[in-house]
Amino acid sequence: MEQTTELQSIIDESHTLVQAINASGSAPRGFLDIILTHLTGFERARRKAEAVIGSNFDLGKGSIGNFFLAGAYLNYRRNLETAIFLYKVLANVQGEVVPATTDNIHLAAQLEDGEVIVGQHLITKKGSPSPISGLFYLDREDPAGMRISPRANPHAVAALLDAEVLVFSMGSFFTSILSTLHLLGIAEAVRQSPALKVFIANPVEDRETQGLTAGQMAMRLLEILRSFDPHPSRVDGDYLNLVITGNLVGTPGSDISGLGRKTKVEQMPLDDRGYYIPERLAEMLIEEKIA
Repeated sequence: MEQTTELQSIIDESHTLVQAINASGSAPRGFLDIILTHLTGFERARRKAEAVIGSNFDLGKGSIGNFFLAGAYLNYRRNLETAIFLYKVLANVQGEVVPATTDNIHLAAQLEDGEVIVGQHLITKKGSPSPISGLFYLDREDPAGMRISPRANPHAVAALLDAEVLVFSMGSFFTSILSTLHLLGIAEAVRQSPALKVFIANPVEDRETQGLTAGQMAMRLLEILRSFDPHPSRVDGDYLNLVITGNLVGTPGSDISGLGRKTKVEQMPLDDRGYYIPERLAEMLIEEKIA
């Protein structure tokens, strides 16, 4: 089914999945109405944007959840926190979800060969073998845009200061983890937080971490946090107390010795697929917090 036609069939409830939901009664009608309303808002904005830029918006492999979130963001007068709150309630998410920033910004990556890629989606799927040398933010989705220094959301800073454990978790290492650390106020909040600070290295390689070991990833994380510190002589333990790793990503040798005496390293067994075992990982975090 053609992409826009498929999205429209979801909105007008002719899609087989929506019909199945209606037939089963598995979701309250009000939930479905909320979802369809915000998908309609997204579709309306998409068509308007296409008319302005004169080209099609590619919906291929797009996430319906992201379309809904974008529609809610637009329908609630570009209030990201309200859109996230609504999504959280509908999805019955346990815990709080706080955006790191609410500024309108565009992530860019500088590759070691000099190429600049703008846009998280393009950085994540970059075809160039050249590694990422650095990240920065632009005021528009254009390599010629102006570099900016956005501030962190005060609610995110407060959450960091109030946390018992801070986890730099698995995920898109550059575009999801390191990018957040470039926001003004995040490094200071991490440094001031009394929480246990943990980095969980990706157990498998992806395009962003190709060739990086767990130790090299941890060092990149520390370099960014230190770069915002007016007193760079502080010990690494102010930023990172524990590194959890499975198989070291990339080259097999260990290079974690460079992390310093205040940072502990724990190797976590992996399952048959090469992933962490969730229960074991949770147990380790609890044990380290209590210790």
